[in-house]
Amino acid sequence: VGGCISTGKEANIYHAFGGEGTDRISDVPEEVALKIHKSTLAEFKCRDQYMQNDHRFGANPKNNRRIINVWALKEFLNLDKLHKAGIASPRPVKVKKNVIVMSFIGDQGIPAPTLRDAQLSPSQLESAFDQSVCVACEMYRKCKLVHADLSEYNLLWFNERVYVIDVGQAVDINNPRSHEFLFRDCNNLLSFFHRKGLDVPESYELFNKITGQNLEKGEERDYLLQIQAFESNQDLLTFQLSRTEFPFDYFYDKTSSGYSWRPTQSTATAS
Repeated sequence: VGGCISTGKEANIYHAFGGEGTDRISDVPEEVALKIHKSTLAEFKCRDQYMQNDHRFGANPKNNRRIINVWALKEFLNLDKLHKAGIASPRPVKVKKNVIVMSFIGDQGIPAPTLRDAQLSPSQLESAFDQSVCVACEMYRKCKLVHADLSEYNLLWFNERVYVIDVGQAVDINNPRSHEFLFRDCNNLLSFFHRKGLDVPESYELFNKITGQNLEKGEERDYLLQIQAFESNQDLLTFQLSRTEFPFDYFYDKTSSGYSWRPTQSTATAS
C-alpha cells in the first residue's frame, strides 16, 4: 500500500499494487485503489434519501457501523453495474466492511486528474463534454441509476477518456427523488462546461435527452414542479399496481425482463 491520493469528508483513497490474487479473487489489476470509508457517522446521517426504494438492501439499517458498511457495499454494487454496462469507471474488485478495492485510474501511482484540474485543449473539452453527457445517459438507460452528485469533481480524465467515480450516493431511478437529483446533475455538468466556454444546452433540454421526458421551458421552480408531478404519478402508478386484484401477469412480465420483486409482508399474509 502506498500513500493517500485523495481525502474527503466520507472516505480516504490509497494507491496500492494488486499482486497475483488468490483463488477467490483471481483477476486483480496491477494497480488498485483502496477506498476506506471513515467510521464516523457524521457525514452519513442524511443518507436515507439515497437508499429509498433500493431493493438490494431492504430496510435502511439503524446501526451506525452497519450504515457505513452498507454504504460501501452500495458503491461496490453500483460500480459493478457500471462496469458490466461498459461505462468507463473503476472496476470493483472486492468489498469488505467499509473498504472497497477497485482498479486504479492513473499510472504508476499518479492518479488521473478530475475534469476540474485537467488541462484540456478546446477539442478535448468538447470530447469531455460529449463523454460526460454519455455517462449520464448510459447510467440512466443501461443501469437505471442516477449519479446524484455528478460534477467536474467526480469525473476523471485519463488517456483521452472520461471516467466516472464516487457512485456511493447513486440512486435507483425508482427512488422518489431520482429525477430531482438528475436535474441537479444536469445543472452541475452544464454549469462547469459553460464556464469553460462551451456552448451548452439548457438543463431541461439535457434532462429531456437523458430521460425521454418532455419538460417545458420555464423557470427553475417550474422545472422542479414538473419533475415532482411526474414522480408523484410514478408513485401513484406503483401503488395502483400493488392493489391490482390479479397481479400475476404483471409481475411475471417484470420478472421476465430482469425485474426482481419480493412480496411485502401484507401480500405474503394475504396469500
